[in-house]
Amino acid sequence: MKSPTKENIKQIATTKNYTTNVYIGSNDDEFISTINKSLNNAKYKIIGFESDGKKLVKNIKKDIPNILLLDTKINNSSYSEITSSIEKINIPI
Repeated sequence: MKSPTKENIKQIATTKNYTTNVYIGSNDDEFISTINKSLNNAKYKIIGFESDGKKLVKNIKKDIPNILLLDTKINNSSYSEITSSIEKINIPI
């Protein structure tokens, strides 16, 4: 999977009238809460979070985020299973 450069991500995040949509994958409530608060303060839009790997893949294929934050703690899938399932979508992970 081709990953965007830091310059591309910065450009996405700073473009006028553009909201950077973020999806969070984790089963760690403290991680989700901390990241959610930090990103909301930084003007990112959290479009969803999921603790189940299979549901995560299904949800992000329907509502494609600009960035996926994926914790290593997730149910029903490994990190490699999730990333291989979504690599064609070209989302920064």
